[in-house]
Amino acid sequence: MTAEGSICSAYLQGYISANPYVRIVDGSEPSFAERAIRTRAPGGSSSVEAMRLGRYCLPNDLSTVALAEKVASETAYREGASAGALLKRVLESNYAC
Repeated sequence: MTAEGSICSAYLQGYISANPYVRIVDGSEPSFAERAIRTRAPGGSSSVEAMRLGRYCLPNDLSTVALAEKVASETAYREGASAGALLKRVLESNYAC
């Protein structure tokens, strides 16, 4: 991997890890309990709060390379857009929960 590729990968991993609206999912449908917690449970624990905040659901097998390819192909916002804005657009259009 090139230096640029390493930097891109690190940025993507950091963005995903730090974003409270991103959930990593196993690809199966959410269980009844997960849906109930997301919609009805009061806050309190960090795991419950993470479920409630989840707007973007990324499959646990999604590679940073695949995510980077989606960002690179996002032409509608490419000119003058920040990396964060491009990534947010990709999450909204491809990984909404």
